[in-house]
Amino acid sequence: MCQEVIAWEGYYEPGAGRFPEETIAELIAIGEGVPAAIELGYHLCYGSPADEHVIQPKDAGIMVEIANAGLGRGAAVD
Repeated sequence: MCQEVIAWEGYYEPGAGRFPEETIAELIAIGEGVPAAIELGYHLCYGSPADEHVIQPKDAGIMVEIANAGLGRGAAVD
C-alpha cells in the first residue's frame, strides 16, 4: 500500500473527495470480500525506488493510523 501511505502523508496534491475515509472504506470492502478462512494482510510502506523511501517518515504514525482505522476483519498489517 505504498501509494496510499504516501498520499496519506500529503505527497500528492489533494484531490476531490475524502481520501482517508474513502481509502479505509475500500480496504474494508476488499477485506470483507476475502473468505474468513483465507489469511489477509496489508503491507504498509513508503516505497523503495533506488532502495530509499519515497518520503522519509518521521515515525510510524501514519501506518499506525491506517492500521487502527479498522482494516476489515482483523487483517494482519506488516
